[in-house]
Amino acid sequence: STLVTFGEPYRAAAFVARLEQQAPDLELDWFRRGTGEFEVVMTYADRQEFDSSARMLRSDGFRVD
Repeated sequence: STLVTFGEPYRAAAFVARLEQQAPDLELDWFRRGTGEFEVVMTYADRQEFDSSARMLRSDGFRVD
């Protein structure tokens, strides 16, 4: 699930580092989508992990579908 897209890789990396520091149980990653597009995504192994991570993100103000 894509959380946010940045125009610079260092911003995506810093965002992931900050969220993982606040919530170590979150599994986040970032990657290049295209020129000047770096997506931060939530990764999960199963529905239970998705629901748990989604709850953490919602409590921080993210909209997770």
